[in-house]
Amino acid sequence: MDIIQAAAQLENGIRDAFTTEKLGCHIVKIVRGPHTLTAVLRLYDPDVKSLRLVNRMGPTIAARAGVRAVRVQSEAGFVYVEAPSPETIIVDGSTMQGQGVVVPVGLSPLRVPVGVDFGKDYHMLFVAPTGGGKTTSMRVVAHHLARQNTPKQARFIVSTFKPKDWRGLAGLAHCGGMITDVGETVQMVEWLAGMMYKRGQAMTTTPHIFCFLDDLINLLERAPELAPTLAEIASLGGGSGVHLVIGTQRLGNKGTGSSVVAGNITARLVFRTVSAQDAALFTGRGDTGAERLGDQPGDGLLITTTGGVQRIAVGLVTDDDLALLPAGGDSRPWLGGTATGTNAGIPPVEAQNGRSGGDRTGILRFPDREPTPAEMMALAALYNRKGSKNKTLKTAYGGKTPKRLGWLNQALETMGVRA
Repeated sequence: MDIIQAAAQLENGIRDAFTTEKLGCHIVKIVRGPHTLTAVLRLYDPDVKSLRLVNRMGPTIAARAGVRAVRVQSEAGFVYVEAPSPETIIVDGSTMQGQGVVVPVGLSPLRVPVGVDFGKDYHMLFVAPTGGGKTTSMRVVAHHLARQNTPKQARFIVSTFKPKDWRGLAGLAHCGGMITDVGETVQMVEWLAGMMYKRGQAMTTTPHIFCFLDDLINLLERAPELAPTLAEIASLGGGSGVHLVIGTQRLGNKGTGSSVVAGNITARLVFRTVSAQDAALFTGRGDTGAERLGDQPGDGLLITTTGGVQRIAVGLVTDDDLALLPAGGDSRPWLGGTATGTNAGIPPVEAQNGRSGGDRTGILRFPDREPTPAEMMALAALYNRKGSKNKTLKTAYGGKTPKRLGWLNQALETMGVRA
């Protein structure tokens, strides 16, 4: 089945399901995303009862459209019906743009860049079964941290049982060390906690230090004594520029060692779950539809403080992409390193008070050009959330100009949003 046939089949399935439930709607557009075909709908009578019914119609639409799974979500006056695409597209992670510690991770079903701001969501969890895409996603984050920052601004440490998957990062100037030994990981985490307290006393946050822990379940099985220290870092590290980036197969005491760890990590990337119960546990909220995601690698839900719940097709970065980044040494300051003091083995702290500065909105910026149809939908949804054209333009473009205001007005008119 090709894309055109699949889109027609989805449209017919939606019309059949909505007619059966006696719900009036019109289909604004069907958008081809990297992993999905997304129908954007407007309900004629979008009251609370109708929206509650629509959000439960995924299985019905899937049966009528003849597809395996459909995820239905409503936001800002629109209903989004996401079905698997018969032809998936690999997202080139190296072409996405972020800034500082605002890191792009992938594309939404509407082909809009989506990411996480580590200045607001200090830590991040990646939750998936083995082979579900955790490591690929974590590599994207590490790639952009290195590409967007100098080693004086951001560094990272990697602990993994799968060094082959991380080898492209080992020789980068931003990498303080790649650890495959459990005992050394324990030393590193204890050193990191000590660094966190010293930096807190000095009121410094740079360079940001990111600790990547791949496969935390296996790590905690071999070193359960790490759990309390990780809980401390999850609770206090963000204010000192110390960040945890954790890959795990589950949440709960077995998956993260302590509810304190997961409770203090607001950014999560969750891949398909086996049940709605697991979806609620892993995402930290109900009715996300994580159990109705596709089987494609990298198809997940990104949960952040600023963006809420967003479906995402994770970007892919290759070892060739990583080879273009600055190379450097392996300092391992937790083993003594080559320097001494508060930042042993880490570039000198740049003196500052409080958190790191910079103009960060938590939302990846739109290109400064006339918006595409998909970007018009995103602009209209953003306006419905912000309730102000000035705030929408500041978030989307960084500020208001007559040209940008015209683009926003055009988007609102095209999408039928009353301004």
